[in-house]
Amino acid sequence: MKALSYVGELALFIWEVLKRLPRVFSVIPYIINEVWKLGIGSLSIILITLFLGGFATAYTAATQGKGYLPEVYIGMAVAKAFFIMLGPLLTGLLLAGKVTSALAAEIGSMKVTEQIDALETLAIDPYHYIILPRIMATLIATPILTMVGEVSAMIGGGICAVTLLHVKLINYIEGLRFNFIPMEFAGSLVKSAVFGAIIGIIGTFYGMKAMGGAESVGKCATQSVVAASVLVLVFDNIVGVLMFNYPI
Repeated sequence: MKALSYVGELALFIWEVLKRLPRVFSVIPYIINEVWKLGIGSLSIILITLFLGGFATAYTAATQGKGYLPEVYIGMAVAKAFFIMLGPLLTGLLLAGKVTSALAAEIGSMKVTEQIDALETLAIDPYHYIILPRIMATLIATPILTMVGEVSAMIGGGICAVTLLHVKLINYIEGLRFNFIPMEFAGSLVKSAVFGAIIGIIGTFYGMKAMGGAESVGKCATQSVVAASVLVLVFDNIVGVLMFNYPI
């Protein structure tokens, strides 16, 4: 019963957000501000993590194929891994930990200090001016960060290939070019957009559930990270099946 109640509350919350969607153009300045905050605040951790991921993927690919696979295989392996799975998934999980908790804590603090109630008293719709811009911001920023992160991963793999594996740069680039499939790249952006929606919805949903005091805010922030991370992993496979016809 508790699980059903949770699903019902989440469904009602999403419905309240969707009802405000036709008026989204009136909050574009708020959305741009949130996208800027989210992008700048998360850019460094995305760049570093995916750079190291590309570095490790190139090294692993070379180790596995040493002696019987051509040098272009390293670039092919890095491109395939990050366009299909690691790019959007790592970005989604990183943002699920960083952004979801921040949204839950920010909105939770507003809720327990009765700022949300004050807005409603002044006939200002918190779903329209507080919730919707943050969800739209994560929906927009996550694919952008994914693209930037994937470029960082390609660079990391190239540095590993050239410096440690002594692969010619032209061979690595040729492998990347050979495995750049527009459908797979588009699929990675679709995945990251879904992850962005999940992150925004879960973070704001748990923030609105906060009540009481600081302890409740901390609890909601922790629960939001767990829920968002699990949903990112679940939808990674669902979108993978729908986009690429196999689970990834």
